[in-house]
Order: sequence, then structure tokens, then C-alpha cells
Amino acid sequence: MKRKITFIILLALVFSLCIPSAATAFAESKSPEITVYPDQKNAAKDAYGNYEFTETAITIDYEGIEIAATLAMPVTDENVPFIILCHGYTGSQNHFNAYSKVYASNGIGNLRFDFPANGKSGGDSTEISLLTEKKVLEFLLDYSKTIPGVNENQIFLGGQSMGGAVATLCGVEHQDEICGLILCFPGYPIPDFTRMGTVLGTEFDLDNLPETLEIYNYTVGSVFITDALDIDFYNDILPRMEKDVLIFHGTNDDMIDLEYSRQAVEVLPSARLVVVDGYGHGFPGFVLADIMPISVDFIREHCE
Repeated sequence: MKRKITFIILLALVFSLCIPSAATAFAESKSPEITVYPDQKNAAKDAYGNYEFTETAITIDYEGIEIAATLAMPVTDENVPFIILCHGYTGSQNHFNAYSKVYASNGIGNLRFDFPANGKSGGDSTEISLLTEKKVLEFLLDYSKTIPGVNENQIFLGGQSMGGAVATLCGVEHQDEICGLILCFPGYPIPDFTRMGTVLGTEFDLDNLPETLEIYNYTVGSVFITDALDIDFYNDILPRMEKDVLIFHGTNDDMIDLEYSRQAVEVLPSARLVVVDGYGHGFPGFVLADIMPISVDFIREHCE
């Protein structure tokens, strides 16, 4: 009987050693894809953790431009993981209000902010582009390391749409400073659209660009187009991203088709795509009950 019990224990130990951790499984799996089916009876608060947290509205000076931001931090004596959240084209930090609270309540500090010329931030909309916003994010990455309570070795970048593209551009050049990317419907095809001479319904002649353009009821400068022309996410940027990338994308996205994210995970060295069934370019609050636990687990796994 003793021999039988000993054998069972040894077998269990061997079996457990053969099961990779979630983080290892993520890194070793080839472009995995899963689908979630949100229930409208849920709410974002269903994803709340057990931490109390504070939210503080702050203003950050960036090259003379006032950046409006909100810092959310869990109440704890320990240094915590941290994620910087980048909104999309013509968006604002408000798009991340619910995300921010879920992260903080799960012990993850975060910074949501308005890019220049968006939301409550200062700045000139004719100066925005993928590359100018990348510079802003690089500044905020350095800034975040100075925030009391932030573990500077556990910083992540997050973003939606154009903000996801910006987070990727920044992340690929600062891989030694971040732990990974968490993105929603990232704007990877934006440079492809500009090379085709059309963005969000606005057409333009690349050989005769005006100084300003109206794109989606928002005035941008020609730099918005010219800065994007030489960016190639699928053949250059994404293959160089060695950190793990988690992407959420809806099946009904009519601005950036789901297939663009499927192409992305094919060329990213280590990525996971979470397909959100039935939703488009933006997720209502109840969807967070399904996707935020995946985000929180991703961060925790990469901080072990």
C-alpha cells in the first residue's frame, strides 16, 4: 500500500513538472486565438478585485504642453505593476475610465491621459501623428518610473486603435523597459491606409498634400500622413516585438477589420488574440467583465 501511494505521489509530481506556467505557455504557443461571448447582464464591476484605490487628476508638462491625466493607484505599501493607457484617434482618457478602475482594484496602478490636442490637453491638432504621439508616450514611460509606488520593472503599455499602434511603436524601441503590450483593436493598418490615399473616408493625393486635412471631423496636418508613410507594422515593427502581446478585437469592427489583428498575431513572435463576439470598434462596459480578467491575469503572469 505504501509503495502504491509513493508511486502516485511521484507520478503527480512528474505530471506537474510537465505542465508549463501560464506565462511560459503564452510565450511558447504559436499565435493562439480564443473567443469570448459577453453577457449583457454583466457589468464592469464584476471584474473588480479586492484593493481599495485612489484616483487623482493631474497635469503633466510635456514640452510646454499641458497633458491632462488621471493616476489610479491601489492602496498598498508595496510597489505595484503599472500600465499606461493610450486612447485612439480623436479620443480621450475617458475611454479608459472603467478599465482603469478594474486594474487599480486588482492591484495594478495605471495612468490614463489625453494626447495633445485631445480631451482636456493642450496642443495643436495639426501636429499630431503616430510618431509625435510615440514621443509623448516615451516621455510618459520615463515619467511613470518616478511615480511613488510604481514598480519600474513591471510596466506595461496599453492602447486602443491608434493608441494601440502608438503603444507598439514605443514598445518595440523600449523592450528592456516594459513587460508587454495589452491592446484593443490596434490601428496597425493606418500606414497602409495612408499609402492608399484614404483614411476614415477622407481621400487625398500623396503627390499634392494640403497643409491640413479634415479626417473624421478633426483637423490634422500633412504630418499625420507623411509620418505614417514609412511605417510598416506587418513587415518591420511587429516581427521585432519580442515581448508578449495581448490583443482584443471585436468581430463587428467596421473601422479596423478583425483580420488585421489576425495578421498581426501571425507575424508577432509571441501574441494572443482574444476575439470579442458581436462587438465592434469599442467595447461597452459589460464586456469588461469578460476581457479584463484576461488582462489582469496577463499582467500578473508577467510579474511573477
